[in-house]
Amino acid sequence: MNELNLARKQQAVDTITAVLESSRMTVMANFSGITVAEMEQLRRRLKGSQAQLKVVKNSLLKRACERLGK
Repeated sequence: MNELNLARKQQAVDTITAVLESSRMTVMANFSGITVAEMEQLRRRLKGSQAQLKVVKNSLLKRACERLGK
C-alpha cells in the first residue's frame, strides 16, 4: 500500500473517531439493495432532523471503534 493511500485511510479513521466521540447516538445499518433515489430521500429526511448519514468502509469503522475501546 502506498503512503498516500495509507495517510488517507488514517485521516478517514480520525474523522470517523471524532464523529463517534461527538455523537449523542450512532446507528449502524446495512443499506445493500437500496436505490440511489431512496438513499437521497433518506439523506434529505435525516437532514431535516439535524441528523446525518455517512457511508464508511467496515474496516475503517472497526479501527475507529477499536480506538474508542468499543
